[in-house]
Parts: sequence; structure tokens; C-alpha cells
Amino acid sequence: MSTLKSFVLTIRTEPPVTEHIINRFSSFQTCVNVIAWLYRFTDNSSRNKESRLLPSSLTLEEVEHAEVILLKRHQCVYFPKDITAISAGATVSTSSQLHPLHPFMDKTGLICVGGRLSNSKLSYQQMHPIILCRKSHLTLILVRQLHLANSHAGPTLLLGLLSRQYYVSGA
Repeated sequence: MSTLKSFVLTIRTEPPVTEHIINRFSSFQTCVNVIAWLYRFTDNSSRNKESRLLPSSLTLEEVEHAEVILLKRHQCVYFPKDITAISAGATVSTSSQLHPLHPFMDKTGLICVGGRLSNSKLSYQQMHPIILCRKSHLTLILVRQLHLANSHAGPTLLLGLLSRQYYVSGA
């Protein structure tokens, strides 16, 4: 009598972006690129051969999507209660560190700073910077990238550059 052996193979359509993966990188851009390549791989594996994306470099859309995924994951880890409240259409708790910022969720699903700047002539990213936690490795490598990309900018210049697009909570 022979025995029949079987196995199950599970393929996820979305690669898990965990702190473990993020913590392996010392460069924000490398981390974003790796996530973008993972998403391309999972997208291609669900397509037939004729419709697969085969260019040798990543597209701008793929890189931007990967950056949004990383930032969303960061916010899910560090601000879960705030995300739940904002998603339900409520305001964040008065005990939340984000309460004074009047946070809202933008069209990409990221939590941004709200407030009265909507009447100013600043760009959207400057009016509503993306909220990050200062204790995160992702924030550290993002700040490091800005520091290196701007000729080892000093603290004041670095904070100015960072505040154009991000608000680091507790900084």
C-alpha cells in the first residue's frame, strides 16, 4: 500500500512589509527600491507571460507606490489607534500625541498634519506633511538620506528640509 503525500503552497499577492525587513537597510532609497522590486515580482507572478513587466529599471510609479507602502506600514505600527479613529471619521483622542496636529488621512491613506495652512500658498506637502514617529528606524534612515544628499547638512538645515514633506512627532 503506497501513501500519498501532499503539500500546500501559498503565494501572497502582497509582500509583507515588516519592521524586520525595514531594519535590514541603512539606506531609505535602497529600502524603497527593494520593496518596489518585491511588488513588481508579486505583480508579475500573478500575470501571464505576455503581460509581465520586464523593464530593467523601476518606474517612478513603482517607486512612489513602494514609498507610500513603507510610510503606511510605519504609521500602522506607531499610530494604530489614531488610524482607527481617523478611518472611522472621528477625531483622534485628546490623549494622543497627534491630537494638537489635527491629523487627517490623505488620498493615499497616509496620516498628515491638518490645520489652517490650507489657505496659504505653500505646496500641498508643505501644508500637510506626513507624520512620522521619531523612534523609528525608517525615520532614522530617511533623515540620514536627507543629511547625506544635502552635503552633510547641519541640524537646522536638516530640520528645514525634513519639514518640507514630513513632520517628525516628538522631534
